[in-house]
Amino acid sequence: SNQNSRDDQRLMQNSEEGNHLYGDEELVVLTQDELKVLELLCRGYMNREIAMDLGYSIAWVEKHLTDLYRKTGQSNRTTLVRWAIANHYIEV
Repeated sequence: SNQNSRDDQRLMQNSEEGNHLYGDEELVVLTQDELKVLELLCRGYMNREIAMDLGYSIAWVEKHLTDLYRKTGQSNRTTLVRWAIANHYIEV
């Protein structure tokens, strides 16, 4: 649909400073790599699948997940996906 296309464009837009979204009333800046990991995580990919899809190591994926947890204040995959939905990264 058009909405999904616009969301994909917004999700993957390039910005040297990263992408800024507000989560819990605080500015959250995510890098392009973090956005890629988050998108695949929200689609149900496991770390190994994310690594294979993006062409990086599992350790690289785990590092970016750790950074995502820290930046968003979340502590696990489920709450991170909920955060992404609440902050309009994905639609359900």
